[in-house]
Amino acid sequence: MRSVIRADIALAAFAGMAVLAIQALVLAADQWWGVDHYHLVRDPNAIAGNPNYFGLVSNLGIVLWISGAAGALQARAALGRRPAGHVGGVLLTGGLFAALMGLDDFFMLHESVAGAGVPEPAVLLPHALLLALLCYHAWFVRARTPWRTLAMSVTSFGLSLAVDVYPVHFPAQVFIEESFKLLGIAMLAVYLLAVGQSALKARLAADRIEAGAGVAANLRGVGRAGGAPLTEPVAGQAAGEGSAAAASLRSA
Repeated sequence: MRSVIRADIALAAFAGMAVLAIQALVLAADQWWGVDHYHLVRDPNAIAGNPNYFGLVSNLGIVLWISGAAGALQARAALGRRPAGHVGGVLLTGGLFAALMGLDDFFMLHESVAGAGVPEPAVLLPHALLLALLCYHAWFVRARTPWRTLAMSVTSFGLSLAVDVYPVHFPAQVFIEESFKLLGIAMLAVYLLAVGQSALKARLAADRIEAGAGVAANLRGVGRAGGAPLTEPVAGQAAGEGSAAAASLRSA
């Protein structure tokens, strides 16, 4: 019980310290860099006096980016040090790619860096590398994952980029570009969440196998020492549960 309380206190302290650090940076920006703290703590539309629906689709895309990233990275962390293979690679690279893209969209990072004179292809290189690594890992586990969803996501991103760089402006160009982008984000989030859920189910099945094997081994040891006559049936039941879990793991 005390260990649980200590863990709760540690989590609360971590969250509190993170908030304090953020607010300290806000005050520092206000006092030293001339950035009014009001502009950092309020909603952008409220500050500018814009309607609250301004940027709606862009904000929805950011929510989807971060949702997919959080699901994938949490699943990868839950796998711990177990050999995760290419599934772990999908979760890690996919989670990092979605997180980077979400932060990029939220803070307009690559536009800001490109505006400082850095070539845009160089700015987008980390994004492209993470996406390539994601596709590399996904190829090896395509039979166990909804790879068509990922393929549609990558295709949508490609179409969005093609519309963006098309040399001749045409009506509804931005709408079409952003529609393809939003479709790609949604497909990627669904893919990452599905792979993460499958990985967590497999982890649970593996834990059940280990637990069932441990119980069976302990009961066999008791039986050899002259334990209760119900030892063998119970051991058989435990072994049966382990086999069921193994079947579940194979199908995950």
